[in-house]
Amino acid sequence: MIANGRPLYFFLSLSALAMAQQPGTFMRTGSMTDRVGYSATLLPNGKVLIAGGQDAAEFPLASAELYDPSTGLFSPTGSMTEARGSNIATLLPDGRVLIAGGAFPHVSSVELYDPVTAPLPRPQTC
Repeated sequence: MIANGRPLYFFLSLSALAMAQQPGTFMRTGSMTDRVGYSATLLPNGKVLIAGGQDAAEFPLASAELYDPSTGLFSPTGSMTEARGSNIATLLPDGRVLIAGGAFPHVSSVELYDPVTAPLPRPQTC
């Protein structure tokens, strides 16, 4: 937009951009740790828990991170007790996440993620 012969610049926060997004469209956001075969669980607070998977060399991961759609940032949040590729996860009624199994390697145990007692995330820049 030009006013009085000079360009006007508009600066929007990520949350304003997210609110301006049209339904049914895609928009770039933050970058998570390079992983495949992970589970993603929507938490009651609106964040998404990303857990396990495998890295580019196909090694299983025990790490987990949170995605915050209001900021577009991923941040680490503790690690699971076992590396789990292709695990499954489900949100429990009390807000905790049950993470079970894993095919790479074969893991038959389960563990719980509690967002209340989890370590505070350290934000990472994109």
